[in-house]
Amino acid sequence: YRMFPMGSIRLVARCEVHCWSNKRGEEQLVSSHALHEWDSRFSGGVQWRQKIDQQRGAVLATELKNNSCRLARWTAQSLLAGADL
Repeated sequence: YRMFPMGSIRLVARCEVHCWSNKRGEEQLVSSHALHEWDSRFSGGVQWRQKIDQQRGAVLATELKNNSCRLARWTAQSLLAGADL
């Protein structure tokens, strides 16, 4: 749990950190997430296994577009938790 003072109000939020790392003698909190692999033929998306070597940017752009809400949620969770990595 983390407490965020906001003037006269104290906001308490439950945050999660997945692990910690000791890098150069400094502890760092780590939040780790992954996108699942699924068959893109069903959605008309880029078949990334065939395109990954030639069109990395197109594959990344498609995944960012298709998972923008999930990536935004993970980013907000990591920022609230104070994760370093």
